[in-house]
Amino acid sequence: MNTEMDLLKIAVQTVADKGICFGAPMDASQVRTWECQHTVKLPEDYFSFLTEVGDGGVIGPITMDCNTLVSFRTYEENGYSFAGVERPFSLQKSWMPDWGDTIEDAPDDEGKLEKLMDKRWAMIRRDGNITLMEDKTDNYQRWFLVVTGPCRGEVWMESEFGVLRYPGCTFSKWLRLLLEGKWDAYASERAKEENKERESHVSPRERCLAYLKKEKYHPKPVAALDEVREFEAQHGIVLPEDYIEFVTTVANGSRPPRSYFHKLYTMEEAGSLGNLSRPFCFQTMEQLREAVVRQDGEFHLYGIHLRWSTVEKYLDGRIPAEDSLWVPPMLERMNGCLPLWLSVKTQDRSTAFLILNGEFRGQIWSARLRQGIHPHVDHRMENGDRVNVMNFLEKIAIGAY
Repeated sequence: MNTEMDLLKIAVQTVADKGICFGAPMDASQVRTWECQHTVKLPEDYFSFLTEVGDGGVIGPITMDCNTLVSFRTYEENGYSFAGVERPFSLQKSWMPDWGDTIEDAPDDEGKLEKLMDKRWAMIRRDGNITLMEDKTDNYQRWFLVVTGPCRGEVWMESEFGVLRYPGCTFSKWLRLLLEGKWDAYASERAKEENKERESHVSPRERCLAYLKKEKYHPKPVAALDEVREFEAQHGIVLPEDYIEFVTTVANGSRPPRSYFHKLYTMEEAGSLGNLSRPFCFQTMEQLREAVVRQDGEFHLYGIHLRWSTVEKYLDGRIPAEDSLWVPPMLERMNGCLPLWLSVKTQDRSTAFLILNGEFRGQIWSARLRQGIHPHVDHRMENGDRVNVMNFLEKIAIGAY
């Protein structure tokens, strides 16, 4: 059976006439001397590549701006450093701050946490690994080979978002996939698997809290279930279970934001809108269909944008106060809904609201100050789950509202 190294050598021969150019192989004695000096034993397939195939070179681009395999022989001359290469590479799984990862048992003090994060980044860029390829453009990326620690022999990728592990992806497998033009598909599939693994171990509540912390929402304390029941009795409504779960386990709104942050409405703030028990403006799909056809001449279920002039006949007759606290002020004329979230990043401010009755009960739609209402009918996550209050913030993160 062919080993990964055998398959790599075949791949190298296959692309020999395609502009792929490797540097001359190194003497094994040179590499052994380096290992003795740095008290590091290189992964076997990388050692074989350096001494039998080539050292560095120009290969197929791994990104638009990067097609250079870093030379081991001239590593430090090219601006890289072996300082710390003998230290253990301590990570054993991906670490992605942009996905909500932090440092275990880190203090709440932001200054101390920032120092710990800087220390983690320094370790990643220095200890127990060797740079293989590096794209230094705005979308920084670096592929490196782990040479110490439990993940020795694997290729990982660093970017501005964190570091992604490719379990079992040896140097020879990584380079072969790259030469065969299969790396992008492999890396994309691995990223999807990583997301699935994370979702299977993290509860919706934990994901919500991580997102709130990352985006600096400053959540307010949760509400007690007795407070929720009192709120329901006061307004003559029954709240959807996912909303109750959110306000009793995640946050009952957020503190007033700075001008460029989002805001979560508290239960009390949303209740001050009034008329929560009255029918929502569209009670049936047929009513929504009628409004869309009246405006656009035909019905289309997705990407609906209903102008305020179109929905005028469906709204309450009240006139919004000139100094209305609500954005958009027309929320005062929309019965049977509970505001959840306010975007304050753009002039055309957007509010997401939870529908409390009728055929669309439990769905989250949005209203924009200038544009009107955007019905997100039966809105779904990428995994097929219905969008609800517990996963709604994840849709905000990808610009779905």
